[in-house]
Amino acid sequence: MAAPGTRSRGVALRRHAARGRAWRAARRAPLEAQAEAALAEGRATDALRLPEQIVGQWPESAVARRIVSELEREDRESRIRDLSARADRVLEQGDARGAAALLRRALELGAKADVRWRLAELERETRAAEEEQTVTRVRELLGGGDHAAALLKYLSLDEKSRSALRSETGVEHLGWLEESRPLESGRKAGAAVEAVLALRDAKATAAFGEYETVSSMLAPHRRQLRHLRIAGSLLAEAADHALREDRAQALRRIEKASDAFRLGRIEEARACLDDTNLKLLDEERGEQAAALDRALRRVADLRRLEGKLASRRHDPVRAGVIVRRLIELNSGDERQRWLREHADLGDEVRSQWRIEIAEGAGADVAGAWPHYDRDRPELLLRDDGRQVLLANSWGEWIFIWLIDVEGGVVRERIRMRAPQALGPVIDLVVNGAELWIACEEGGLIKISLDDWRVLRWHLLGEHLKKNERIESVLFVPGTRFVWMEIARREAGELIVARVLDLDSRRICREFDDCLGMERSLVTPEAIFAIGDVDAAREAWEDGPRHDGQCELDLCLETIGPATPGEDKPRSAVRRLVLAIVETDRLLESGRPEEALSRHWKPYSSSRGKSCKAWPD
Repeated sequence: MAAPGTRSRGVALRRHAARGRAWRAARRAPLEAQAEAALAEGRATDALRLPEQIVGQWPESAVARRIVSELEREDRESRIRDLSARADRVLEQGDARGAAALLRRALELGAKADVRWRLAELERETRAAEEEQTVTRVRELLGGGDHAAALLKYLSLDEKSRSALRSETGVEHLGWLEESRPLESGRKAGAAVEAVLALRDAKATAAFGEYETVSSMLAPHRRQLRHLRIAGSLLAEAADHALREDRAQALRRIEKASDAFRLGRIEEARACLDDTNLKLLDEERGEQAAALDRALRRVADLRRLEGKLASRRHDPVRAGVIVRRLIELNSGDERQRWLREHADLGDEVRSQWRIEIAEGAGADVAGAWPHYDRDRPELLLRDDGRQVLLANSWGEWIFIWLIDVEGGVVRERIRMRAPQALGPVIDLVVNGAELWIACEEGGLIKISLDDWRVLRWHLLGEHLKKNERIESVLFVPGTRFVWMEIARREAGELIVARVLDLDSRRICREFDDCLGMERSLVTPEAIFAIGDVDAAREAWEDGPRHDGQCELDLCLETIGPATPGEDKPRSAVRRLVLAIVETDRLLESGRPEEALSRHWKPYSSSRGKSCKAWPD
C-alpha cells in the first residue's frame, strides 16, 4: 500500500497535467475554429495551411487531423474522377490499352466497384481484339510461308482460338505443336517450334525415300518430339531403311571381297571384309564371310611364314619349323613342293647335326659308344610300356637309346652333335611321335621319333638373369609352352617358375616362390609341383590346408595354368589332392595296381625318383 505522501504527489501530478491539457486546448481553439471555417467556406489554401500549423505545434489536435484526412479524401476522389474522365477520352480515341492503364491507376487510388467493372470489361474487349489480331497475323504468316513466326504466335492464343485456327487452316503441324505441349514460353517454345518444323520437313523428305536425311533431321529433336506418334513412325521407317541399306552394303562388300580374292588382290579383299558388318549377314552369307576370312588368314599366314622362312633359311632346324607349318596350310601341288623342301631341310639337319642311327637287336646299351658310363642317363618309359628311352650327353654330343622292355635289347642307337655343349640331360618327355630333351645348361631339343630328325632346338639360357640357373624343365604336351624351374642364388635358392613361349621365344609368365618342380604333375588344366612334407595339402594363397586321413610324404602346389592367360583351375587342385590321398590309402592297403589304374597314368621319369602323372 502506497504511503500517504506518495498518493498526494500522484494526485497533484494528474491535476497539473489536466490543467496543462486545458491550457493547450484553449490556446489552439481559435486556430481550429479558423481551420473549420476555411474548410466549410472552401478556402483550400487556408484549409491546408492552418491544420498543418496546428499539428506542427499541437500534434494531439483531433480537429486538425480530421480536417487533413477530409482534405486528402477529397483530393483522391478528385484524382479518381479526373482519371476516369481521361480514360473515357483515351478510349474514344481507340487506345484501349491507355484507357485500361488509367483505370488501373484509379483503382490504386481507391476507386469504387464501378471503375473495377469498367476495367474488367475493357480488358476483356482488349484481349478479344488482340486475340483476333493475332489470329489474323497467324493466317498471314502461314500464307506467307513464315511458319516459324506463325507457330510462335499460335502458341500465344487461347485454346478456343487455337482449335478454331486448326480447323480453319488444316495445317497439320499446328496439331503436332499442340501434341508436343510446349506450355512454357520463351526458349522451350522456340525449341518446340523448331522440332515441329523439322518433323514437317522430314515427312516431306520421307515421301521421296531419302531416309538418311530423315534421321539426321529428327535426331536433334528427339526429346521435343517424343510424344508424337508420327515422329516415332518416321524414325522407325528410317531405321528400317538404314538396316536394309546396311545389309545391302554388307552383301556388296562381301561380293567385292570375294571377287578381289579370286583375282589375287588380297589386300583389297581384306579391306572390304574388315569394313563389313558381319552381324548384318544372314546365315548363308555369314558362312561365306567366315570362309573368306579363313582363306585370307591362311594367305596372310602363308605370306608371313614365307617371309620368316627367307630370313631363317640359314638355320635348317628353325626353317623346318616354318616349313612344317606351311605343309599344314597347303594342299595339292603346293603341299608337295613344301614336302620336298622339308625333305631337303631334313638332309641339311642330319648333315649339320651329324645324326647317326645304328639299328640291331642284341647290342648292349653302351655298344660302340663309350659315353654311357660317364654320366647316368635319363630314362623314360613310353606310354605303351613296351619301350624305354635312354638319353645322355657329352660335350656337344647327344646319345639316345631305344630299348625294348620285353626283350631287354637295344633297337636303335642315335648319336648327334649340337651346335654347342648343352650339359647333362635332365629330363625327357614324349609327346606323340616327338621326344623332348632338356639339358642342364639350358639346351632344349625336340626330336622326331620317326626318323630321329631334330625338329626344334632352343637355348633356354638366353632367358636367365644374373645368378640364375635352370633346375628342371617341364613340357606342356600339345602346346608351345615350356616351364622352367629356376634357382636364384642370391635369394637363398629361391625357386622361380618361368614360362617360355617357344614360337615367339619370349617369357610370357613368371611365378615367384614356387615349390621345386623336380617331381611334377600336369593336367589339361594346370601345372602342379610336389615337394616332400608330412601331409597332403592344398597350397593356395587363400585356401585352407587339406589333410588326408593318412600321412603322406607329398605336398601339392598349383604353379599356374598350363596355358598362360587362363585362370587357376581351383577344382583341378582339389581333385588332384583327393586323388593323391586315396592313392596313398590304396598303396598302404597293399593294392598298388588298383591305385595306379584308378587315378594315374605314367607320364615321364625325373631322375628315377618319381613318375610324373596326371589324374584320369
